[in-house]
Amino acid sequence: MYKVWVSTLLLVMIVGCGSNKSSNKIDMSEYLPKITTKDYTEVIKPIDIKMTSSEFSENIILGTNKITIEVDGSVKATYTILDDKINIELVGDENQTKTMKRKVSKGNNAIEYVQESQTETLKVGSQVVGEQSIRVEESCELVDDTIDEFTKYFYVYENSDDEHNIIKLKCTTVKTEITSIEPEFIDDVVYENGTIEFKPNTSYIYLQRGIGVIAEIDDDCVVEKSPKVVIDDTAKPSECIGEQYHYTLYHND
Repeated sequence: MYKVWVSTLLLVMIVGCGSNKSSNKIDMSEYLPKITTKDYTEVIKPIDIKMTSSEFSENIILGTNKITIEVDGSVKATYTILDDKINIELVGDENQTKTMKRKVSKGNNAIEYVQESQTETLKVGSQVVGEQSIRVEESCELVDDTIDEFTKYFYVYENSDDEHNIIKLKCTTVKTEITSIEPEFIDDVVYENGTIEFKPNTSYIYLQRGIGVIAEIDDDCVVEKSPKVVIDDTAKPSECIGEQYHYTLYHND
């Protein structure tokens, strides 16, 4: 959840035709950018650490049915628009390929994605004691297609001409860690044998017609700090014990 390319990653999760009727499907391609440059401010506040902010710019190359996003001269994402879907290739620390539904109704998922890591051998010194793999499941639901104004900090996004409405995605990510320890080493290692499903993380993506992603909002409910930070965005606000968030905000000034 910590790098900028999340914004370009989620930029195509939904793209809609601009209809305000929830019974109609949104055409995802209408919510991809039709502009060639975008400036963002990224704000990160880890728990018990001072908030930091930084800025970055996207250079957008527009094709007939393909959009390429560059940051600092390097390609970070390409989106290929087909009749029934949008193929997304993400370039970064972990290259990913995703497929989004092109047309989505309010209340339905625009994306359902599963990423499985390669099985990693676990060792203590030179001794192999087991193996571990990680599974990440991600789904993003179109929860609102009728927003005419959204504000975060001093950034105000408006549908002032009735042609640039805003839609909202709710994204849920669940990480599962699968560890298999050889029976003779179970009592001797710190690894926890079995399957651990981490608490869900929820974030929100706002996209504006013809502009693309205007805001990514990830407010974390931290329920444990020690021995490691545990996030559970399904917990009650009263159960949150610290402030942690990550925002990416578009601005055109």
